[in-house]
Amino acid sequence: MTYKEPLIDVAERQVLGLSTLLQLGQEARSAKDIQSLAFLVVNESQRLVAYDQAILVMDSKLLAVSGLAQPDRHSDLFRAFASAVKTLVAQDTADAQLVPDLGALCQTDEHCQALRSWQSGELLWVPWVCAARQEQQLLGGLLIQRSGYWAEHEQALFVTLSEVYAHAYQGLSRASSLLGWRRRLASRWLGLTAAVLVFAVMFLPVPLTALAPAEVAARDPILVSAPYDGVLAKFAVPPNAPVKKGDLLFTMDDTDVRNSTVIAARAVAVAEADYQRALKQRLAGAAGPDVNQVKAQVALLQEEVQRKRAELQYNQELMQRIQVRAPMDGIAIYSDPNDWVGKPLRIGERVMQVAATGNAELLLHLAVGDAITFAPGSRVVMFLNVSPLRPLEATVRYTSFEATPTPEGALAYSVRAALVDDVQALPRIGLKGTARIHGEQVSLFYYLFRKPISALRRTLGL
Repeated sequence: MTYKEPLIDVAERQVLGLSTLLQLGQEARSAKDIQSLAFLVVNESQRLVAYDQAILVMDSKLLAVSGLAQPDRHSDLFRAFASAVKTLVAQDTADAQLVPDLGALCQTDEHCQALRSWQSGELLWVPWVCAARQEQQLLGGLLIQRSGYWAEHEQALFVTLSEVYAHAYQGLSRASSLLGWRRRLASRWLGLTAAVLVFAVMFLPVPLTALAPAEVAARDPILVSAPYDGVLAKFAVPPNAPVKKGDLLFTMDDTDVRNSTVIAARAVAVAEADYQRALKQRLAGAAGPDVNQVKAQVALLQEEVQRKRAELQYNQELMQRIQVRAPMDGIAIYSDPNDWVGKPLRIGERVMQVAATGNAELLLHLAVGDAITFAPGSRVVMFLNVSPLRPLEATVRYTSFEATPTPEGALAYSVRAALVDDVQALPRIGLKGTARIHGEQVSLFYYLFRKPISALRRTLGL
């Protein structure tokens, strides 16, 4: 005996289809926005009638594609769908119809080939009609493709379901239009209010400021330079070390000076010996025409002795300058010793500075493009790189008359500012950071657009 699975009779199928139709209609009317409705239409309608793919196009715009969360509306295929649906809408028929060749409805060959490559089964076109508008104007429609045959009752079901979808779409469109109108009105008032506030704020007085790289520098230091042309041998103190007056700072290489001193001493001995020999000849009483010649030779040799003694004295003085000592109590300020040791120096070339302890100020390099108008006594706030949360207060002492090149190669004005008296702990000399200079009072508009206006005037020559 063979067991057969019981089949659902026609009445049960009709009840099930009607229940699904009502449920889909209820879900469509409950959709919060058009995108949610479009997703429901192309994906959930399969619960009523099975199909392979559904595409919803409304007002010449692709809204949704089954199986895709966000279709690429700029792709060639989806543009071809929009073009074909535009042709179907132009036919102005509210009846569902089978489309044997969707590509034939396109205007361009590229779109035609794309649609013919996509279409693989029977394609059903179900238009959506706006019943509230005059002359039954079409809104768009639903393209449904399946590999099997479309029965008449299935087409009728989709027509009925599409009427429900179109009604829900109309309601959401009116709601979104009203909401959009309200938002546009509110945005206009908000924009007008914001414009008035911005216009009023532009006249607020603010101090004109400029930012410049800055460092903590010594105030009125004594420069220590090379005593003569030579090579620096070694340093006796490290950078930024405290020194006392007379302490050894650095030593010059004494090879050339010592050799020159030895040679000068021997030259003096030779010159003195020649002078004594000539003097003895003169005292011996040279007679005849040689008398005048001997006298002249003695005078020349005497001058030569004096010149050699002067050279010896000069070299001896250089020997005393080999060791360079601190001219005052303070701090020895110079860069890395490795940058100086073994370096040939010219006489007078600066090697270091000796600054009094606690006598520091700010040195700012204000770029030419950022220069503003300010006077001595203007406020300066410096933010050290090592301590950005503890700014230093200072006042401008003076500004250089001309801009000079910085180590980075840019032209900048040198601005020196004295630290205020209430600074709790003086910063270490050599620390770097960024300083803000406060200038005259200007409007907020000028503060914000000073550089754009300046650039515009340089470009256009206004």
